[in-house]
Amino acid sequence: MYHVEIMTNKQLENTLEELCQLGCKKINILLQQLDQNTTPRELEGYSKDECDYLYNELRSIMAVYGEKGCEI
Repeated sequence: MYHVEIMTNKQLENTLEELCQLGCKKINILLQQLDQNTTPRELEGYSKDECDYLYNELRSIMAVYGEKGCEI
């Protein structure tokens, strides 16, 4: 469970939707940056818990594409 205090769940869901609008390739780049402990420009200003939440949600969404999904 994440302790997201700064933003409401609705705000995080809106952010998640906005990130998804960037497209599959961009999401993969964002996830790679987060895997390397680099904060993507799109997530600057978000707390660690918020970034963790968004990271896990994006990972779940991208899992739908499997290994043959979009490539960087």
